[in-house]
Amino acid sequence: MSLEPDRGLRVGVGDFWRRHRVLLVGFAFALLVTLFFAVRLVVHAVYWSQHRDAELAEWMTIGYVAQSYNIERDDLARAVGLEPGSGRRLTLAEIARRTGQSVDEIETALLSAIQAERAKDTAGQQ
Repeated sequence: MSLEPDRGLRVGVGDFWRRHRVLLVGFAFALLVTLFFAVRLVVHAVYWSQHRDAELAEWMTIGYVAQSYNIERDDLARAVGLEPGSGRRLTLAEIARRTGQSVDEIETALLSAIQAERAKDTAGQQ
């Protein structure tokens, strides 16, 4: 009987690395990609759960307002006189300058559109 451990059944990590290097690198890469998207999902969920129905501000874009109020972006764009899909990154201040309105008028138009959409959604659920 030998006092040395039996290496016949046990494969060391070094042996596995030498034999399956590509497999281990691929697995590590897949693990990192999964971790990246999991963290991104959690950060996104936490951020937007705390920014629901945010008070409107000049720096916000139509997309940000749409996300915060859970309203379609195109509906909000129409409410401030923009073509749907145009001006995707314009802030409310930039929209006001382009349309010749004040920021307050833009905010009022957006809030009216938000209330109308929510009323339509509430009526549709009943």
